[in-house]
Amino acid sequence: MSSGITAGALPLSEFEARVGSSHEPPVFRPGMVPRPGLIAKLKDARDASVVLITAPPGYGKTTLLSEWAGIDERTFVWITLGRAERDSVALLTSIVGALAEVEPAAGEALALL
Repeated sequence: MSSGITAGALPLSEFEARVGSSHEPPVFRPGMVPRPGLIAKLKDARDASVVLITAPPGYGKTTLLSEWAGIDERTFVWITLGRAERDSVALLTSIVGALAEVEPAAGEALALL
C-alpha cells in the first residue's frame, strides 16, 4: 500500500507502522460499574456527529466509552491520547489512522491532507 501518499510529513508506510493497533478500546469486563442511564443518553444521541465526554481523571470516562462501544451497533473509532498527540501533526496522524482502520478509502483521502 506504499503508493507515495503521505500523512502529514510521514510516508504512508511509516504512517501505517506508527498507527499500529493503538486504536482498540478497552474491553468492558465483568466487575466494571455499568452506567445504564448514561448509556441510554449516548444511544439516544443518534443524530450527533460528535459526542464529547469530559470529567476529571478517575470518573469512568474510559469505562463508559468502552461499554458504549461494546453494545452500540454504530462504528466507533478510538484514539488514546498521549504526550505525542500534543503535537498537531501527531494528533492528526492518530485521527487519520483510526479512521483508516474503519474506512480505508477515507483514511487514504485524509492522509493527503
